[in-house]
Amino acid sequence: MKYNKNWEDMSEFLIHFAKGPDQDSAYNAIMGILFDQQIKVMNPFGFAKKYATDKENQKSVCLSETPLHLLERISQRRGPYGIGFTKSFITSKGGNPILYAQANGPLFEGLEKLTHISLSQGGELEESFWKIAPFIDQVISKPNKRYQFDWEREWRINENLNFKVTDVEFLIIPEDLHEAAEGFFLDAEVDNTGPSYKCPLIDIHWSLDKIRNTLSK
Repeated sequence: MKYNKNWEDMSEFLIHFAKGPDQDSAYNAIMGILFDQQIKVMNPFGFAKKYATDKENQKSVCLSETPLHLLERISQRRGPYGIGFTKSFITSKGGNPILYAQANGPLFEGLEKLTHISLSQGGELEESFWKIAPFIDQVISKPNKRYQFDWEREWRINENLNFKVTDVEFLIIPEDLHEAAEGFFLDAEVDNTGPSYKCPLIDIHWSLDKIRNTLSK
């Protein structure tokens, strides 16, 4: 996908961050995802997960719509490793931006009522409810009391995300590891030991101009 500088306030891309308890494990995590060509659901999400008897169907893959030159502000919580996809690709896989409902507001009160109605009636209503629930989160607006995650502009997919090499638009990896990553993918291609990614590599700490120039090549 061609990089469009006219949309830098609203990213055309969605990022999945790969995490680990330390830098080495985080690097291994992203390389494992790229080798498997799959991002697996790990944890249940959504405002109603506490009510779910089957938490498996509330597990989701998470991505961020935050503009690329502002990703540094997520790095302390999400880490410096990520995989970039287009919105159109994620949408084709069932992805959707999540809805943030303010705690104790009329929207959240309505959702709570809908939760109890759907659980009591069961059937198709309950089935439809659990398809929606992972895409709605509660926001508690109390500064210094809880992490205000709504600014991450989160998207979710309510199943494992399978992808091909050509579906990956770019990788986010610290610049000092770019050469090692490129060598790893080259060896994989030469030795036929796994997928080889030739997409751009960017660093989460780069300036807007450097990111723009790299993705525009």
